[in-house]
Amino acid sequence: MQRGIWLRSRWVPMARPCMRGIPRRRVMEVNCYQSKELNGFNLPEAELHATQNNNGCRSSRGWDLVQEQMKQGKLLDVSTFRDILSDHEHRDRDPAENPLLKWWGYSICNHGTRKQDAYEADAAPWGTVSAEVLEPAKKLLHYNYGWACGEGAEFQDQLFQSHSWSHFASFRSPSAGEHTGRGGGRPVACTTVKGELLAEASQFLCTAF
Repeated sequence: MQRGIWLRSRWVPMARPCMRGIPRRRVMEVNCYQSKELNGFNLPEAELHATQNNNGCRSSRGWDLVQEQMKQGKLLDVSTFRDILSDHEHRDRDPAENPLLKWWGYSICNHGTRKQDAYEADAAPWGTVSAEVLEPAKKLLHYNYGWACGEGAEFQDQLFQSHSWSHFASFRSPSAGEHTGRGGGRPVACTTVKGELLAEASQFLCTAF
């Protein structure tokens, strides 16, 4: 999957947030179907109740963190979502046991690694490359090229983490009809796939980088 930021004038939800806050409704998203209509398309080993995979533990941990915030009377805001995405619970579980993708980590932040000195595509570890929080009310994308927690890579097989920003940066969505580069209303690339900020990103960047 291609990484990096692409912006366009139409504000649409992205697929990767761990959790979406909707008035009177909250949705925790992991890597399996959860609706009755689509649940039958899951592989048996992908089901939330399958304890060996990382879907169930990441989903339940996310809900636990939400409940903790609500019990303390805290808002479910951008800061809350950053904290949830940064969570390391289950980090010590052996990713080699994951039946979905071997070496795919169990924490929400997910620092997938085989603890190797080089990245091997044929036996790749799976983990988070970047983290995003969408704030539709303000048309902002809060993005960190790297793990949400801001930690640096421990091993050389943790893909792209040598380029980590180690912090979130906020980007505004283009207004309707706003010129967005050579493509007019088409998406504009703001970073390379290695997280390097492109010149056109400056018109959308809202925070110091």
